[in-house]
Parts: sequence; C-alpha cells; structure tokens
Amino acid sequence: MKPSTIALNEAILHHVIHQIHEGNFNACKAMGFNEDQIAKLLGMSPKELSRLAYSRVTWGNVVLNPVFDRLLNGLDDNRDLIINRAVRLGASSTMMMDVFGLNNGETAQRRRILGIPSRKGRPTELTDNQKADIWHRWKALVAEAERPVSQLSVQEKLDLAMVIAEEQNTVLANVWQEINSYPGAANVC
Repeated sequence: MKPSTIALNEAILHHVIHQIHEGNFNACKAMGFNEDQIAKLLGMSPKELSRLAYSRVTWGNVVLNPVFDRLLNGLDDNRDLIINRAVRLGASSTMMMDVFGLNNGETAQRRRILGIPSRKGRPTELTDNQKADIWHRWKALVAEAERPVSQLSVQEKLDLAMVIAEEQNTVLANVWQEINSYPGAANVC
C-alpha cells in the first residue's frame, strides 16, 4: 500500500462525506460522484468507509481547472491590491470567482472589510451611449496593447476593463459583461 494512494483516497472520501452530511450533493456530483454512489456512501458503516479509504488502489484523481493556474500566477504582492481595486469598482461575485478564484463568501467578506455596501438585485443596465463609449475606449486600449484580444491575458483584460470603469464611472461588472459580448472577446475569462 502506497502512502500517497491512501492519502488521496482518504482526502477525497473525507471531503465527499463532509459534503454529503452538509447536504451539498451537487458538490459531490461536481467531483464526479453519481447519485447511486452517494446513496451507497450514505449507507456505509464506519468500518466499510475505512476499508474504502485505505484501499490499495487509487480510486479517484485530482483534476485541476484553469482557476488553479490563475491563482498560481496571481500569487504576488499586487494580487490583493488588484482584488481590492476590482471590488471597489463593482466586480460581481461571479467575476471574482472566474478571475481570482474567490467564492461568494470571500468576496462578500472583502466587501465588508472595504466598507462597500452590498447591492440589492441586479446592477443597472448600461445605456446605449454607455455601451458605445465602452466599445470605443475598449478598441483604443486594445490597439495600444498592440496585440489581438485573444493574446491578452485575463489579468491584462481585467486591467483594461478597470481603466474603463474608472474613467467612465461605471460598475466594473457591467463593463466586464459588455466587453465579453464583443466579437473576438469571447471567453475573456
């Protein structure tokens, strides 16, 4: 029995059992467990769970998603400053998850720490004039970058979006959504 096999099995099992007991079945499904497997785990005795955890074979894998690379690349002293700037400019929780890997709770906590009141409901929609202004400024900033949008990193795109939000006194979430709707800007994050 390899210690690494046991450690991985044990970590996966511990996490999924915790999620089951918290009622987070969707988290278990997102990890790759199906409803039958979840039901069987629920019915297992501690002895059976122990045998599963200490199995001689690895029965699960770790799969990393693109957020992991963003987190690794963002581990510098400026990361907190950039996150705080984005939050102050009105980044949405979804945006914070996609760009920085922060969950809703972490984003809400950061808003509280920064003294930013929580917004109720959906953000106001952009007017046609605001959309046109964002488009023109986006085109100019991308031209200054001297590379196509597809070659800009997520951080570079975010920086451009924050410049637009600051200059036009517009909520960053709206700017981000708008620039993501442009041709060639798909999958900005």
